[in-house]
Amino acid sequence: MKRIFLTILLAISLVSCAKKDNSKFINARSSFYEKYSKEEIKDHKSILVLPAANNAVNIDAPFYFLSTISSSIAEKGYYVFPVNLVNRLLEDEGASDANMLNKSSPFKISKRFGADAILYTTIQEWDAKYIGLATVITASLEYTLKSGKTGKTIWKTTQKVKYDSNQNLGQQNSLVGLLIAMAVNAALDKTMADSRHYDLVKSANVLALHSGVHSLPNGQRFVAQVESDK
Repeated sequence: MKRIFLTILLAISLVSCAKKDNSKFINARSSFYEKYSKEEIKDHKSILVLPAANNAVNIDAPFYFLSTISSSIAEKGYYVFPVNLVNRLLEDEGASDANMLNKSSPFKISKRFGADAILYTTIQEWDAKYIGLATVITASLEYTLKSGKTGKTIWKTTQKVKYDSNQNLGQQNSLVGLLIAMAVNAALDKTMADSRHYDLVKSANVLALHSGVHSLPNGQRFVAQVESDK
């Protein structure tokens, strides 16, 4: 009987904690949209992604970002202008400097391409460290969505992600086993270096747009798709 009573108390406690955590999330979400209007964001049906400004040492970081961002935005229910085509057109017009583009007027970009909103991105950090045979990659990105209609910022967030190959070593019962695992892991890192970077920035994009307090609201195309599936 005592055990049953303790079990009930534990269950009540867990439900209470869950409600409390959910309440904190809802309050934080509401507070976020006191600054950024959910309905105003959803009113923008199309998004143009500018090349990312790069403050990191990895010169390939903007390429990794541009190759992975479209699907994350499209899955939220917005039309995404083809990033490679936009990049090519900007280069043809002599506007390939990402840092300059990040300072450009959203009105000008919107008028040129017909986009409702412009996504400005800055890669603040993209650092790969090699410790022994292990690899640790850390990336930090800042996302800013500006309206092509009003020119103001309608959504903004930052995301930091980390890949640590040490986590893939697993539990080894001997030093020899650990060294073998590290050697195999290092070989995988060498042959899949690009894949690690792609996966890392894709994770950052998904987390920034799809989860957490500051995630992007679902667009109108997402709602229409859900309704059509019913």
